[in-house]
Amino acid sequence: MLELSKIKKSLCALGFKGEVSINQDVLKQAYKRLSKKVHPDVEGGSHDAFKQVQDAYEYLLEFGLGLTVDLSEHKVLVKQGDDLLTYLLAGREYRYRI
Repeated sequence: MLELSKIKKSLCALGFKGEVSINQDVLKQAYKRLSKKVHPDVEGGSHDAFKQVQDAYEYLLEFGLGLTVDLSEHKVLVKQGDDLLTYLLAGREYRYRI
């Protein structure tokens, strides 16, 4: 099962705010932009920050593609697949057939 808090933390680590529809292109752009800023070889960069960005990117590629996440207080995560709509609200998973 997906962890809403980990997905949100990963999105925040990549600089996302508000409502985000996660797809590979959006993730790749955010990763490249941020990794250039925090890379250990760049002045002001650090190994820990770079590792955090890398981990967030890899986690979202594995578990986050196709999700729409609201990063506001509402704490809603929606995933659509075939004929099933799944969402997490306040830590509880709900599923509905479409």
